[in-house]
Amino acid sequence: MSVASVLRATLVLGLATSCGSLTADFICSDNASCLSESGVQGTCELTGRCSLPDTTCTSGRRYATSSGPLSSECTTAFDCIADVHAGEHATCVRKRDGSVWCWGDGGSTPARLALPDGDVAQLEIGGAGVCVRYANGDVHCATSLRGPMTKVPLLGSTDIAVGASHACAVTGDKHVACWGANASGELGTGTTVPSTVPLLALGGLVGVRRVAAGVETTCAVTDGGATWCWGLDDRDQLGRGICPLCDSKTPMPVDDELSLAASVTVADHFACALTTAGAAWCWGTNNQGQLGDRAADNPSDSPHRIQALSGITQLRSGGSHSCAVGAGGAVSCWGDNRLRQSTSAASDTLVAPTPVTDRAGQPLGLVEVVAGAEHSCGRSSDGVVVCWGNNTRGEIGDGTFTPAARPTQALVFCP
Repeated sequence: MSVASVLRATLVLGLATSCGSLTADFICSDNASCLSESGVQGTCELTGRCSLPDTTCTSGRRYATSSGPLSSECTTAFDCIADVHAGEHATCVRKRDGSVWCWGDGGSTPARLALPDGDVAQLEIGGAGVCVRYANGDVHCATSLRGPMTKVPLLGSTDIAVGASHACAVTGDKHVACWGANASGELGTGTTVPSTVPLLALGGLVGVRRVAAGVETTCAVTDGGATWCWGLDDRDQLGRGICPLCDSKTPMPVDDELSLAASVTVADHFACALTTAGAAWCWGTNNQGQLGDRAADNPSDSPHRIQALSGITQLRSGGSHSCAVGAGGAVSCWGDNRLRQSTSAASDTLVAPTPVTDRAGQPLGLVEVVAGAEHSCGRSSDGVVVCWGNNTRGEIGDGTFTPAARPTQALVFCP
């Protein structure tokens, strides 16, 4: 009998643990709880189920028969996942074949998004819906995950963003065009009149590389690394210390102490920027520790650096929390943690970056992290997608509506 056959036979027998007989869907806590009856050491997968080595699987591991719906299935190789994105109450991934799979907003398992044919280069989701940008610069959007996609009348685009009630794009000539709601001037047109078609932001903003949209606020980064923001400023989220609490209907530069920004992220009444040197700067409200460098309820009308972070490769904000990927893939989050959307730490407010850990309590390593309104997700180096936090709308993607305090694997597979 081959080694693979022996291992499969072992899997049928189940696993031995100190907890006694296993149920039909045993949830493991660490690798030690995944020891087979024959003494083969298994792995506690991010799904919370045990697997054992099996050379007939591409991934080299197969789930035990006590793994509920995953019983006896190969653990999947996930190199088909290109990136992951989080909206208010939904999550999507873009696969390398150009397909987009989403869950949440009432659906607890990934489903393929119906898209026009073409090479999808970028995906963004938010309260205003979902948008995709194709390699040729075309943009298609829908107001919900299950709504029809409509082409946005743009003359090419190089970046897109979806906020709570509006969306924006960087045009081919490096301007910003926005559409949707405009209650606080978030479209940047100098008025508060909404628009169903893209309108160019005014105020001299040119040479734009990246754009971000949040709750009635928009920010952009230029080729020179300058950060500009416009729209709602009720919590100093525009970052202009010279004029706190001043809404702006056209783009204005943030405090010039922040320089050489690589990207910017905007959430609920605060914003953060990642510099080319790998530093994180945040500004705006701080009622849940969103700024990451001071006690709660101590806001800032201009960008302040989070001294505890360095060597950052990615920074994302959502709702009232943020997450960052640091050196070696270490992930830390801060801000609102009432639904454990930041980390499993037993605190509802995290005023400083706190490591995200796996089921065994070890630091979690990811190459990408994203933040929704009440949940967070990430992608490992081998493409495994995990989510944690609130799950009342199916944001985790594990087939349940049960919240997850620790990173839990979404049921999105390859191919």
